[in-house]
Amino acid sequence: MKLSIIIPNYNYAKYVGAAIDSALALNWPDKEVIVADDGSTDGSREVILAYGSKITPLFLSNGGQNSAFNAGFGHSTGDIIIFLDSDDVLFPSVVGTLRSAWYEGVSKVQWSLAIVDETLAPLGSCYPTYRRKPTPEWVRQTLRRTGQYPYSLGGAWARSFLSRVFPLPVREGPPRNGSCQGDYRVPNADHYLSTLAPFFGDVVCISHREPQGTYRMHSSNSHFGARILEHYVDAILEQLECTRRINELLASLAISDERITEYDETFMKRQLVCQRLKLEGFPRNSSLYVALWKYWRSVSFDEAPMARKMKWCLWSLLVAAGPRPVSLWAVHMREWRWRRRWV
Repeated sequence: MKLSIIIPNYNYAKYVGAAIDSALALNWPDKEVIVADDGSTDGSREVILAYGSKITPLFLSNGGQNSAFNAGFGHSTGDIIIFLDSDDVLFPSVVGTLRSAWYEGVSKVQWSLAIVDETLAPLGSCYPTYRRKPTPEWVRQTLRRTGQYPYSLGGAWARSFLSRVFPLPVREGPPRNGSCQGDYRVPNADHYLSTLAPFFGDVVCISHREPQGTYRMHSSNSHFGARILEHYVDAILEQLECTRRINELLASLAISDERITEYDETFMKRQLVCQRLKLEGFPRNSSLYVALWKYWRSVSFDEAPMARKMKWCLWSLLVAAGPRPVSLWAVHMREWRWRRRWV
């Protein structure tokens, strides 16, 4: 089988070389490396061109990450596709992992990514981690119950799956905000594809104790360092749009009678915060008490330990019932604790 490694890039001149090097270093006999530059204005073009015929460079006008995915996939010929962020790297062990895990009927093989700093120094954690060994059936059941499963940004996709769902939705017109698409109304590619994958085949999860690449933390990460409450509204709007498009696609392809409904804890957490604080731009369609009940239901669905679930429920009471200053403090404290895990 042929392997295609597609590297979308935008203004990551200081990182993209390491990503390309890691892709070229993979010991896969039939392999191609495609770098789709999304209209970078830094020195990315010079870095990419320096690799000559070792890679296939694509220089595009800026249209958002999804447009780079579309261009890269359109030029690829591999049976297995890896989308590698240009600020991350693959480990050589990914070759053996793919060979042992791949089989007919797989739509995605996903692996955890080691969290590293800007210099690729390990920060001592990885994402995602699992409490139990995920099986393809567990992934499907979790997706049906919550609208999500613990998907990874690291993984390999079957061309047979991607060819049925590409091209990805892209933005219309110039950028509106700082998301990786330049428009939060356009679905995130990782979320969009990962949610669709279980409907088209098996999602195989590699143990989080065996990360096969890195996730580099730095100040230019999408959403990293953004104002928390503003990001909450944007993330909700993006996820709602993503869910709508997924359900429309499933209906048009007659893949399944099931439709995705958002019940995961993170999404409902944002819904509760936006409902309580009455944030501008949030599509309010229920009362605060309904939002709180939905959040508790999402916590009951989650695979987290019971102690953590109890903390989440107590936190939700502070947000929902406390005075506005207390609610704001609780939101910022939880977000600070989450970010502290990575940096």
